[in-house]
Amino acid sequence: MIQIEEAQNGAIAVEKFKEAFKKPCGCINRGYKLVLMDIQMPLMNGYQATAKIIEALKVEQNRHNRTDNIDYLNYHSILALTSFTGKDVNKKCMDLGMKEVIQKPISAEVLYEILNKYFYNE
Repeated sequence: MIQIEEAQNGAIAVEKFKEAFKKPCGCINRGYKLVLMDIQMPLMNGYQATAKIIEALKVEQNRHNRTDNIDYLNYHSILALTSFTGKDVNKKCMDLGMKEVIQKPISAEVLYEILNKYFYNE
């Protein structure tokens, strides 16, 4: 089952991601597996929010001193959603650690492909 949550801005997205790691189970799947990150958000844009989430993932990885070969940075995927085009946007997103750049508006078919790829075809 896939559960969906929404954040109204980048700061809330980061806070929700960090809160998920406070769950007591200690398992890797307590965070968000897939984040569709809008690049243009109020308070904190998608670039800034992604950088903070990646930083939180690194802290979590180190905090648990993972010896089970599970990589937090590869388990949790951030995909950029943007209406901007160009190689510079794609490069910036990839350099930050996002896995893909998806052009808005997103169609149902593209969303289906994304969900299938990140949840069912691993």
